Amino acid sequence: MRIMPSDQLSALATGRIDDITPEEKQLALLKVGERLVDQVFDAHIAEGVEPSPLAELYHRERIKILSEAPAAEIRVRVLRALERNITPLLRKHHAWRHEHDGNVVWEFSGPTGTGKSSCMLGLMERLNHVRPEDLAKHVTIDVPQLSQLLPRLSPGSAVAIDEQTHAVGEGSITQAKVLRSMEDQIRMSGIDIYWASPESQDHATSQGELVAFGANFAQKYTRFLVYLNDLPLGYANLPWCSSTMWAAYQPIKKKNVERALRASFQATESADEQIRRLFELESVQAACRVRRLKVGDWRRFTRRFSPSLGTAQVQTMAEEIDFMLETLATRPDDFVNIYGWEATPRMHDAAAGGVEPDR
Repeated sequence: MRIMPSDQLSALATGRIDDITPEEKQLALLKVGERLVDQVFDAHIAEGVEPSPLAELYHRERIKILSEAPAAEIRVRVLRALERNITPLLRKHHAWRHEHDGNVVWEFSGPTGTGKSSCMLGLMERLNHVRPEDLAKHVTIDVPQLSQLLPRLSPGSAVAIDEQTHAVGEGSITQAKVLRSMEDQIRMSGIDIYWASPESQDHATSQGELVAFGANFAQKYTRFLVYLNDLPLGYANLPWCSSTMWAAYQPIKKKNVERALRASFQATESADEQIRRLFELESVQAACRVRRLKVGDWRRFTRRFSPSLGTAQVQTMAEEIDFMLETLATRPDDFVNIYGWEATPRMHDAAAGGVEPDR
């Protein structure tokens, strides 16, 4: 009768072995157990089954028994991760995903001031070839803005959600559902998503969480512990972005910080930005050329292009847009006094009934 590797591992982990110390048993468990696990996985790979590099390491590690005590095992696994540099494996995983028509979803978390954002920008700069002058098209803190950023990006590019926090208030549950749907549905787009947040978030499609362990300020890189499904796999050293990219990021970051301090994620400034972007959409411009749109029309467009907003938020925004256009059509000089910013050319076109597109 053939004894399967899983049976051998179970017997070794739970059986009693006379005349050896617990330490000797544990060393045998580590050595023989690792050989048994590798034996099974190597057989699968020999048949042509190809997991992603990070997934392969994850599945090998999650089966190995490092300690009989669960509490001790957790600590041993973290220590084991700190002993294993998997930086090359992360690069290999990124390349593998794109070679197989997929994308990469990395989640960055950890204390502020450890270089998370710079490393995230560095990945975009080196792996996704994002240029500093185009950075504003690739960075946001507003989840609803993803639906407007993603269609403008090409395969191989990336979008970064920087210092993401938990959504609150009306529409937050809907926003979370839309977010998870976006993550799942753009897998085949080839567009990478990088999340940066002080603490871990719920991203079902994340292919790894990189938790900042510490920064090397002299050599300008951050060391991350890399987790997959709560299992620590190793550490990776990610270099910071270039000084040019960081300079391009500063005004974006400053604006986001100011908005956060005013707690305006779902308030006036965010709504105004969504309205301005709405008028830049070709479908909206085409509809404005047909006739002067009413509240019901704007409600339909708002619901379509900002699906994370709640019902009351959609209605409020639609009424606001209608009043903006009425102001531009009847008393344009008052617009700045009311809203504190200049209406865009497309908004003026809509207020005038639309203009014909360029021939």
